[in-house]
Amino acid sequence: MTNSNLFWDIFIAVSFIIEWFVCKKILDYTSEPKFYEYKINICMLIIIVFANVLYFFNILPDVRVIISVTITVIFYKVLYKVKFTKAVLISLMYWLLLIGIDALSMTLTIWMNSIDDMSRLLTENIYRIESVSLGKIILLSVLFIYKSFKQKLDVEINKRTLIFTIIPISANIVSFFVIFKYVFNPSRRILIHSYEILVVSAVLFLSNISLILITIKLQKDSKLILENNMIKKIGEMQNLYYEKMEKKYIKTRLLSHDMKNHILCIKAMLDRNLDVSLYLNNLQLEIQDNNITFDTGNIILDAILSDKKELCTKKGIEFNTNINFSHCDFIDSVDICHIFSNILDNAIEACSKIEMGTKEITLKGDVKNSFYFMRVENTKINNIIVKNNNFITDKEDRFQHGLGIKSIKNAVNKYDGTVVIEYDDKKFIVKITIPIKNANKVDYVV
Repeated sequence: MTNSNLFWDIFIAVSFIIEWFVCKKILDYTSEPKFYEYKINICMLIIIVFANVLYFFNILPDVRVIISVTITVIFYKVLYKVKFTKAVLISLMYWLLLIGIDALSMTLTIWMNSIDDMSRLLTENIYRIESVSLGKIILLSVLFIYKSFKQKLDVEINKRTLIFTIIPISANIVSFFVIFKYVFNPSRRILIHSYEILVVSAVLFLSNISLILITIKLQKDSKLILENNMIKKIGEMQNLYYEKMEKKYIKTRLLSHDMKNHILCIKAMLDRNLDVSLYLNNLQLEIQDNNITFDTGNIILDAILSDKKELCTKKGIEFNTNINFSHCDFIDSVDICHIFSNILDNAIEACSKIEMGTKEITLKGDVKNSFYFMRVENTKINNIIVKNNNFITDKEDRFQHGLGIKSIKNAVNKYDGTVVIEYDDKKFIVKITIPIKNANKVDYVV
């Protein structure tokens, strides 16, 4: 059987199928696909055929790895909803893991069979079958473990993180090739024993796992920092809002206490036939200034809207609201801040660019048939640029702006909601729908 060329052709082909199948499943578990499954499978089948062609044309292993990494990046970026930096890093980590598993399986085969000539694993014999089979079993086990986490890597990988991680990952890949090129070269005298090779392979394999875990940890920490900053922002807005409410409450009590005196003054002025209009206007402004601006049913949203209203007033932007948020107590405070702060900040920024014309933001929201509907509309003059279903900003800090838009969608997706964006030359509209259980039906429609 081991002397049959057909057997080895089939064996190698099956090996490539398993490697690329695991690669595809890891990408599936990591990111959302852009296209239907059958289209992705057709592309994967073409890649597997191409990988076999490279092998049968005796392309060097290190060159094949470089080509495979490049193909994986392109495959991942084109067919999945993922940024380029994340596509590069995940692709590199997969092939780093695969190389480490292959090295570990070969070393275990050498150690278990007490093989003296390491180059025997490169020829067509039972030891090679054992090594490749063991490697694929380990690879499928890793896939099962990865799947068991049951969560996608919902982290953004910026260029700085990519640069910091790509250097040690590339160094590890090169180390594997250098070490095993030396070990499996039959023209050189082997100076190390099989158990020493096992130790080296195990250390390099564990190093690969550590790099992957550290990278994930770094990205999760970055996400936590952003969320902590958001929580801090919420706390600051709450404190500021409470302080304003306390001051208004005190002024209202004082105004109520002085109302008797105001009435006496107005009566005295009327008795003397004096004009009381200016006095009444000033009194009305003082009363309006003490009114509670927002009462949405959620104190966090009240604070956010109060903050944005003040900002709009300073920038000369008309800010209209008609929103009932009392049925949305199931939405976390952080997510409320993600949704409303980012949407309104973008709307305020768009209106601020208008030099001549109407500057207006309209926010509406209420419950209808167990769904919460929200609509935010703002005037604009800037052009909208869309690339790969992402809105491109003209801000200097594009990364933070990208996170803002993504955080809106992520927050809404947590509650099985949808975000629809519409725009024309003069308006930009964001529509959000979130299902609500046990919501009271109302007649208001956004």
